Amino acid sequence: MMRKVYIILGLGALFLAGLLTGGVVTATYIMGQVQVILSDDGQKLEELLFSRMSKKLGLDEQQQAFAQDWLGQITEDVQPVRNRARAEIESILSSRLPQLREQLDTDQNEKLDRWLEEMDSRSVLPVPPLEKN
Repeated sequence: MMRKVYIILGLGALFLAGLLTGGVVTATYIMGQVQVILSDDGQKLEELLFSRMSKKLGLDEQQQAFAQDWLGQITEDVQPVRNRARAEIESILSSRLPQLREQLDTDQNEKLDRWLEEMDSRSVLPVPPLEKN
């Protein structure tokens, strides 16, 4: 009787471990893909949109060529907007960052610096120049 209970508990633990591992791997993969899309100049997003549009609409070769040019033009038109938004986000962060720093101790400020550098290197967040208190 106890052996059956252990087998059931073991299988349940194995199932939960698999479920947790699958969730972590999937979340990591999706976040990586989102970072790639957000961090580049719009090229990856353009490729993704073209691929999905082509499949969903069943575009022929001529329509695909037009759609690719059309999306390229949109990407070029959107880039200055992205650059302005990035500059505005950096300005907002620059003005608000000192408020956060006042609430943190020295160790936390150092961790914040490292995190901001990591975010900047990934091009996920336009990080302002680091000013230490």
